[in-house]
Amino acid sequence: MNTNALIEVRRSSLQSALKSAEAMAVTDGSAASITELAVRENEDRNEISRHLPLAFLAPDIVDKILKGLQPVELTAEKLRRVGPLPYRWDEQRALLGFIA
Repeated sequence: MNTNALIEVRRSSLQSALKSAEAMAVTDGSAASITELAVRENEDRNEISRHLPLAFLAPDIVDKILKGLQPVELTAEKLRRVGPLPYRWDEQRALLGFIA
C-alpha cells in the first residue's frame, strides 16, 4: 500500500470513529447505562466505553479530523485508547498533539 493510500485509510478510520461516537451520544434516553447502550447498538460494552468520550472532543479538533488535518501520529486506535479525555478543550488539544 502506498503512502497516500495509507494516509487515506487512517483518515477514514479516524473519521468513522468520530461519527460512531457522535451517533452513540445522540440517544433518545432509552439507554440508561453503557451496558444498555451496548445491547441496543449490538456492540461490545468496552468498545462503547472507548468510543463514547470522542463525542465530547473540542469542536475544532473534530473539524480538523473531519478535514483530514489532524497530526500525522493521531490514529483512530490512538484516539480510542488515549485514556480519559480531559474535559478542558485546551488540555485535549495538548494531549492529542494539536498544539505545536
